[in-house]
Amino acid sequence: MGVTSTGKAAIVFSVVGEDFLPSAAYATLDAATGAGPSVITGPGFAPDDRFSGYAPFSASRVARWGDYSAAVADEDGNLWLAIESINPPLRPETQLPPGALAANFGTFITEVKP
Repeated sequence: MGVTSTGKAAIVFSVVGEDFLPSAAYATLDAATGAGPSVITGPGFAPDDRFSGYAPFSASRVARWGDYSAAVADEDGNLWLAIESINPPLRPETQLPPGALAANFGTFITEVKP
């Protein structure tokens, strides 16, 4: 969660489920108006590859989406949010075959002007 000097805030989180590919989302918070709606800013591009999960926690290698997230306010009162998501590849030649050393999740960064 990031908070501006004026007390406006945003919480960044991942959205995953049967109807959602791993996506980046946030909700704003304001002491005067309360919580805003959930906003998906980085729609997921593909399903979890089942390679990115953590074997010690589950035999099926369940991914732990949202472990790596951050939010910070800048000097202009904007919030910068970062969260895990499955992003499209930068270039077709960067796609790796199944089981490659790199997983298919990435980081999505967005700016929010509360």
